[in-house]
Amino acid sequence: MPRRTVPALLGCVGNHRSLFKQAMGEKLDKRLQVIELMWALGAVGLVEWRGTPLSDVLESEGAKKAAIHVSPKDSETDSREGEIKIPMPIAKAMDEDTIFALEMNGEPLPPDNSYSVRFIIPRWIGAYRIEWVKEFQVST
Repeated sequence: MPRRTVPALLGCVGNHRSLFKQAMGEKLDKRLQVIELMWALGAVGLVEWRGTPLSDVLESEGAKKAAIHVSPKDSETDSREGEIKIPMPIAKAMDEDTIFALEMNGEPLPPDNSYSVRFIIPRWIGAYRIEWVKEFQVST
């Protein structure tokens, strides 16, 4: 399928964890078996992503005009929440910059950055950028 290059700022939701502990006097994640990385600042990067626009995939799979949400699903699960699946409006899914990224800065995605495919949605909160994409659902 055709590919598109999209520059996008990627900031980890883990930024400022240490500041939460300083302000609140307790860990963000209270599960005993979890060792939190207590970051301050810096988990941010401007990356050049390359991959297939989601709109091309949806069109090739015959997504219906009645579709209102697309929900990418992660192959990971959260022990408290189950599978990770976040619906987005079809208009954002059809944006040409919303891509299934296969490359990062001209190289194939490395394992610690979601090899082999990562969902990139520029200008949206990082929680929508599903890593280790397993599948996606289109709903009406």
